[in-house]
Amino acid sequence: MNFSSIDQRLTYYNAKVQLWEHLKKRIQDAQSARKAQRDALRDAQNVSAYVLELRRYFLDHLGGLPRVEGVPAVKLCGEIEEVGLTIQNLMLETRPGVKATANLYLPDGTVPNTPAILFLCGHTTLGKAEPRYQTVCRILASRGFIVLALDPTGQGERLNYYDPATGNPVIISSTGDHEYGGFQCLLQGHNLSRYMLHDAMRAIDFLSAHPLVDASRIGLTGNSGGGTQTCLMMLLEPRLAAAAPSSFVSSRLVIFESGYAQDAEQIWRGFSEAGYDHADLLLSFAPKPLCVLSPEYDFFPIEGKRITLDEVWRFWEMSGDASALQAVEDRGARHGYTNHLGEAAADFFAKHLAHHTVASAVDRTPLAENKLWSTKSGLVLKDDPKSKTIFEENSEAFATTRKDLKKGRTFLHDAVFKARRPVDLNLRITQEFVLGEIVAFSGFWWSQAGILNSGILFCPPAVVAKPWPVTVALWEDGTKSLLRHEAWIRQEVASGRAVFVFNVTGMGPLEPHPFNCTEDLKAHYATMFRVCDDLVTLGDSLAALRTYDVLRSLDTLEKWGGLNGEDVRCYLHGPYGIYGALASALEERLKHLTWIDPMMPWCQLLETKYYNDRDIKSLIIPGLVRLSDWTELASPLQPLPSARGTMRT
Repeated sequence: MNFSSIDQRLTYYNAKVQLWEHLKKRIQDAQSARKAQRDALRDAQNVSAYVLELRRYFLDHLGGLPRVEGVPAVKLCGEIEEVGLTIQNLMLETRPGVKATANLYLPDGTVPNTPAILFLCGHTTLGKAEPRYQTVCRILASRGFIVLALDPTGQGERLNYYDPATGNPVIISSTGDHEYGGFQCLLQGHNLSRYMLHDAMRAIDFLSAHPLVDASRIGLTGNSGGGTQTCLMMLLEPRLAAAAPSSFVSSRLVIFESGYAQDAEQIWRGFSEAGYDHADLLLSFAPKPLCVLSPEYDFFPIEGKRITLDEVWRFWEMSGDASALQAVEDRGARHGYTNHLGEAAADFFAKHLAHHTVASAVDRTPLAENKLWSTKSGLVLKDDPKSKTIFEENSEAFATTRKDLKKGRTFLHDAVFKARRPVDLNLRITQEFVLGEIVAFSGFWWSQAGILNSGILFCPPAVVAKPWPVTVALWEDGTKSLLRHEAWIRQEVASGRAVFVFNVTGMGPLEPHPFNCTEDLKAHYATMFRVCDDLVTLGDSLAALRTYDVLRSLDTLEKWGGLNGEDVRCYLHGPYGIYGALASALEERLKHLTWIDPMMPWCQLLETKYYNDRDIKSLIIPGLVRLSDWTELASPLQPLPSARGTMRT
């Protein structure tokens, strides 16, 4: 028998569903407890205190907001005159060096004290120039509203990753751009939304100071990612008079069940851990006028929206004006801000911001993208290479950190052991394989309640006296990658050492079933991407969970028999060795580490604009780098950085 014939299956349990069920139970338990708290809210004073705590919690876990005071500097870059409408192309400086491109729709005859609407775009390459978004802005303008449409970071004219040599984006715009920069926020324990929300707040600053705008009558609407930001602004921005989020509102558990992945700015650290849900974002706006807009066939599940609305109606009833909460569905429509929803939003804002109820003759035909540019080239970075991107802003934030190794070790310990559910190992050795002079045994054990790990122990020839010293081996795909490491295993066993190759959670035969359409579990938006994001919302990380697995695997060594627990070495290969390196900071038995091709230090992932992002979220513990890098924690190895992080592949 050779290595390729080793049976990898774990037939005693359906291990492929365990990670899904583990995540689901944690979300359910937290949400049940939180719903009981919401149900106990019976008067406005209780609600106010509840929302105050939600706001504090959210801002803390978001990483806070940048602090810039005053009205943002604004530059008029061009004007388009149409029948019934003027469109101004603007450049706002939302933070020092940060340029935000925008269009201001001014209906003819606009007079001072006119209500205004801020429009926040969803995930499209064109941003504010997306035709369907232009149409909605024109629908609102036809009702007499001043409308400001803002390019989000990473979209429209605000790409963060642009190659001046080729003139092309280096990272795909919109969701790709957000995820790429969003990871560097996550690594610090921040969230991309801290910058996006601040841009929106600065846009409110601009509108509030505009001589034609009634600052007491500013509304907000947005679609998809813009709907997300609308809901967060409802929680954080007190100056809003009315809001209409589109194509976002559902419920956390229903979205989880769908298997659908979300974008970096929609993954809020600790949000699910605290049991918070979309219902909390909505009730935080009560009793102000709110209209929830939903396409019936959206990938944000419509059933989640209906469940959420059923729960929150009473918070508007409590104020005596339940009619201030509305819901509009576009029957048969897929994801997007449809004309039907745009008309509904216009009716809603006209009613609650006391403005025109009859549309004027404004042309609703979208313009070509370049007509709406606030830059000459269509890209801020091309016109002004020194303008700040999310990368520079993250770098500046990281530069303010103060390392503290002692606090870093405490942070690591708490992250690794937090939320684990210890149980007996109950090791079961299930098969024996004879590989020439080597005898191998496969087995599995419980790392924690509901989560199995597994491994294969390769033993020296019988002529070598027991107890054998043992080398614990950890690499990508675990026992599924035995053939790639066969030569090393045979060499190590020939030296008289047993080799223990094991699978941490979600690895090797423990890989979960695909949650969505792609079979490549580590691809962008695929299964492990979703797992990492779910754990972040639970205040956890896959790296912390897998580090715990490593510690539990060491506990199994005495159960296998014939091993010398006083002579344990750890062999790591490739970036997934990070779990062993982190375990060495917490476990005295791991005194001898060898790491071939280690991952780059986390700080270099923050200092390097272009990095290899494949499955990268599984290799970090969010926030730890602000206190200590893994290179400072791992003992005793101080490995050189590999080529992994030097370029995007």
